[in-house]
Amino acid sequence: MYQLLDNKIIIYTIILILISVWLYPIWYMYNLAVMGDGNILLQRFEAIRQSIIVYGQWPGNNPWNGGGQPLEGSPGRFIFSVKGLLTLFFGAKAGLGISLIIFNAIGYFGSLKLAKIFWRGEYFNHIFALLVISNSAVLFHLSAGHFIFLNYYLLPLIFYYFFRFDKDKWSGVKVGILIGIAFNENPTYLIQFLLLILLMIGTYHYFKSNVPIRKKIIYWIITFVPTFGMIISFHFISLLYTLNDFPRTSSLVFAYPLETILKSYFYPYVDIIRPFNNPEGVSGGSCTLSTHENALYVGIFAIPFLLASFYRRIKWWHLVTFILILCSIGNNSYLMPMYWIQKLPTYDSLGCFNRIRMITGIFIAICIVDGANILFRKLKEKILIRHVLTVLLVLIAFERLIIGHFIMLDTHKKYDEIDSLYRVHYDYKDNTDFINLSNISPYEGTLNNVGFLRGGGDSHLPMDYGKTSDGVHLGTIGYDEIEYLGEFFQNKKNIKPDYWSPNLIKFSDLNPNSHLIVNMNLSKFWYNNGKKLFPNNRIVEVKKKFLVLPDDNGNIVLSYVYPGKKVGLTLTILFALLFSITFLFNKRYNN
Repeated sequence: MYQLLDNKIIIYTIILILISVWLYPIWYMYNLAVMGDGNILLQRFEAIRQSIIVYGQWPGNNPWNGGGQPLEGSPGRFIFSVKGLLTLFFGAKAGLGISLIIFNAIGYFGSLKLAKIFWRGEYFNHIFALLVISNSAVLFHLSAGHFIFLNYYLLPLIFYYFFRFDKDKWSGVKVGILIGIAFNENPTYLIQFLLLILLMIGTYHYFKSNVPIRKKIIYWIITFVPTFGMIISFHFISLLYTLNDFPRTSSLVFAYPLETILKSYFYPYVDIIRPFNNPEGVSGGSCTLSTHENALYVGIFAIPFLLASFYRRIKWWHLVTFILILCSIGNNSYLMPMYWIQKLPTYDSLGCFNRIRMITGIFIAICIVDGANILFRKLKEKILIRHVLTVLLVLIAFERLIIGHFIMLDTHKKYDEIDSLYRVHYDYKDNTDFINLSNISPYEGTLNNVGFLRGGGDSHLPMDYGKTSDGVHLGTIGYDEIEYLGEFFQNKKNIKPDYWSPNLIKFSDLNPNSHLIVNMNLSKFWYNNGKKLFPNNRIVEVKKKFLVLPDDNGNIVLSYVYPGKKVGLTLTILFALLFSITFLFNKRYNN
């Protein structure tokens, strides 16, 4: 029995099973309704899958969402990501569920590796790993359907290889690969904050180190940049086309009340609560009003260990933790770090800046376990006190796991227990023709070839279509409006296309002197018979009608072509060439 337990493969397999069972309320979605933002994200990946598997096309246009919006160029939805590839093989729900298990496991075992940099005992390492994966800030976001933050679980491994820059000559390559993967999963918030944190820590180490270490830091940068660039270039270029048309900025300025801050860290919330001590006079929506944007439970039991971590001196991770906590308090004063961070390009888009606390949770865990390590070393002769501390440390981890499980417990619902919005698709099980509805759950609609016309949930794109004004529609003509005749109509007659797909629609025998009206957003990426239809518009234009004039023979061939593929591929190849050259630098690494 003891020999069996000495086998690390068996132990780690048991751990993997246990943490997967603990996480099951998040990843188990079979025959359950995934609501809110989670449903919207599932829709995007199902649209990717439908485009490729059903229609054999590159996923460019998303006709099932909001009257047609781009799949390419959308943060957090990319075919060459873990979620994207698993979706292709297993479907959106199963693919997302498997990716949740994979990422959580990477978070646990990556934390074990990171812990080895700070402490030697396996006991401390496992406590640290449990604290990292039970980060309530992350679990609240996942329970709210914010699956884009799965890349959080890559952070411990990223930090591990980053901190080994002076011992591992491939550190820059490994970090470049991992951050590149994390970027393709979702480039917003965590990755933006992570890059700043790594820059801050790297700069600190550069100026406090001797010349040989400084050279290694330079070599690290030389290997990191082309590796990272090679992985993200294709996705990054497509993102630029969307961001240039719809630059997102936040003008929300506030600071959280002290009561909110204290409750965030020391009250064990298990439900998403709205409102949640919103700053006075601020209407910030979910960015300020909900526990899933505020809670980061540390716990009362952890306080002695946090205090003990300051024994003799303040370490660099204390400074990082303190700065990160300051970043999540507010942005209304030049004394606040977030005030300056949001002056940087792209960082001004981060309205929910308190999401940085997900990373704060990792550094708080470092402080807790570091304090425990100090106490155990200093009290090694006091066996009884050590036993008490052991029990207390286990209680901290156990409490966090229990609270985390309760946070996740009711994430998904049975279809017969929820609002009819998520059951409308039952009426369209045998639907073969594409049709837009005003109100339907996006993911379930896409499974049945039914589009969700109003809204859609992409906060960086137009999310609604306004109302009629003086009889003139501000957007596409909706299914339940009296003017609706069909998805395509001409001369007040419903027209059926000869061929329909997300990125290619064909018509023939139309009246060449009359416009075809399309119940979809117009976009500068739509072509008719190879000619750009709306070259002077944005990628999504919701306040103009989609009108197309047939050619002289009455034919229309609508094709949607999202640009940037050649530029993205070219940059990928160039960075790959630079990546191969960096091997020459690594030969000099130890000289």
